[in-house]
Amino acid sequence: MVRWNTQRKMETRGRGDGRLPIPEKREKGSLSEIPPQAIAKRAYEKFLARGGNHGEDQRDWFEAERELKAETRSN
Repeated sequence: MVRWNTQRKMETRGRGDGRLPIPEKREKGSLSEIPPQAIAKRAYEKFLARGGNHGEDQRDWFEAERELKAETRSN
């Protein structure tokens, strides 16, 4: 997944020269480095910890994502 520098993209559009924007450099520990499989595994663990009740999948996913991001920052 490529994150684009939106300011650069707007400048490029404004000039009309057709050049593509330059992707931003990824920071160490950024969310983009967390593989979706790791988030899915953590979310599934949360699902099981709740007793396997359905209907909270999005909450589990976002909580798992937030936890992994915090863990990556602290390392």
